[in-house]
Amino acid sequence: MFKLNYFALLAVSLPIFAASAASPSKLLVTDSSKAVENQYIVVFNSAAKAMSKNAFKAQLAANTDSLVNKYNVTIKLRFDDVLNGVVVTADKQQLEQLLKDDNVRYIEQDQYFTLDPVMSTTAVQNNATWGLDRIDQHDLPLDNTYNYQYDGNNVTAYVIDTGIRNSHQEFGGRASSGYDFVDNDNDSSDCNGHGTHVAGTIGGSTWGVAKNVNLVGVRVLNCSGSGTYSGVISGINWVKNNAALPAVANMSLGGGASQAVDDAVNNLVSSGITTVVAAGNSNADACSFSPARAVKAITVGSTTNTDARSSFSNYGSCLDVFAPGSSITSAWYNSDNATNTISGTSMAAPHVAGVAALYLNENNSLTPAQIDSLISSRSTKNKVTNPNAGSPNELLYSLNDDNVAPQVEYRAHVAYMGWLPWVDDGATAGTTGQSRRMEASQMKLTHSTMQICYSAHVAGIGWMNPVCNGAVSGTTGQSRQMEATKVWLNNAPAGCNIEYRAHVAGNGWLGWVQNGAQAGTTGQSRQMEALQAKLTGNCN
Repeated sequence: MFKLNYFALLAVSLPIFAASAASPSKLLVTDSSKAVENQYIVVFNSAAKAMSKNAFKAQLAANTDSLVNKYNVTIKLRFDDVLNGVVVTADKQQLEQLLKDDNVRYIEQDQYFTLDPVMSTTAVQNNATWGLDRIDQHDLPLDNTYNYQYDGNNVTAYVIDTGIRNSHQEFGGRASSGYDFVDNDNDSSDCNGHGTHVAGTIGGSTWGVAKNVNLVGVRVLNCSGSGTYSGVISGINWVKNNAALPAVANMSLGGGASQAVDDAVNNLVSSGITTVVAAGNSNADACSFSPARAVKAITVGSTTNTDARSSFSNYGSCLDVFAPGSSITSAWYNSDNATNTISGTSMAAPHVAGVAALYLNENNSLTPAQIDSLISSRSTKNKVTNPNAGSPNELLYSLNDDNVAPQVEYRAHVAYMGWLPWVDDGATAGTTGQSRRMEASQMKLTHSTMQICYSAHVAGIGWMNPVCNGAVSGTTGQSRQMEATKVWLNNAPAGCNIEYRAHVAGNGWLGWVQNGAQAGTTGQSRQMEALQAKLTGNCN
């Protein structure tokens, strides 16, 4: 996440004008410590909505020429589409004249901003793709797999950032340069790493959500991660004018409140391009940052692999969704097979951009508003701990459960072996023929809003209290054998059943039972050694 300092609301070094001489309300006050000297973003009054694109550009050109002719200002940049305005250089006297101009809606002083220190991690990440693993299931624990129904084919993701290392093996020829607004050329190569990492999460073959999406780098930040507001708006403007639809844009950058940046982002979304932005890394209200506060953007907070809000993540009513952002591994810029593991809402946003690409692959006629709605409606609810005041408790989910049959997944804790891998749909969890006792189990459902609950009968304890959805039933580290189990579903549709059976020492596989009946034995001191389970009937 790139961070601009808050705009100061008190004393700054910009000129102050008497009300009779100019309109101070047109001058949006900025942080003078980051100001680009004598450089201003001038936004004209809105053009008529019915105006054609050519007519709009003609009017913008006329307004621009008028500024030059009247006030002798120098035009640095022209935003010919995404923002009805220009960037000018002007001294104090010229600025006072601009503020009196009836055609001017508002003026912001341009600002520099620089890369926040990367939120690094010193922990060892045994499962580097945990973020992908998390977004395809509603409940913990993770199952070490990433399932997807679509891959982003024929969708283009525009990465407004530090550029992309297009030759990286993660991209397989799908990454290309859009435009470089730092060097003003067509080569948006990355010399920082941030943009390549973001692109890898959106669409890398290993680390990516949408593994066949096209990726286009739009470079607005230099090798040090520095840039200006006007440069970012130029990048947004380029995407609006050049995007191949269907498309999504990702902006893992931002900072203090900027009306010009917000307007540009909102106009980009209005043009049909879903735009995902990072909430920020200040552990503060995201509504104080741009473009995080842009109404039409999808604003993303960060979570850890335990579903806690990341300690750095911004929060509040301007957020739309949370996504994995702590300790995320992805592509890096310094070789074609380099990777890096970093943290930030910058890492959370591209998970959402990737999912937006999947949804567009599913239905390429979806509007940005419909994508936004699907991100919310399909999200996993009420899993994020400490989301903080005003935040939606919604965690990114990548699948369309309407198109996927629910599955039961389960695993066994076995003496001297510990937890064995997750299995599903009738496979064996545990061991047979080895005389090893089963000590505990975990069970969960995927692609379902049902609950699966279960209870273990343990030697010396009896029936344990029921648990649900991935919790442990039984004991570990106590050398106590599990002897029987009961399993049932909550909120199941009529005709949907959970069937299961136990492998018991001396008896082998017992018969299948269902819906809360006992599988295994009690009162016989016979250890349960394995479990099989499956859903039957109409469980969709």
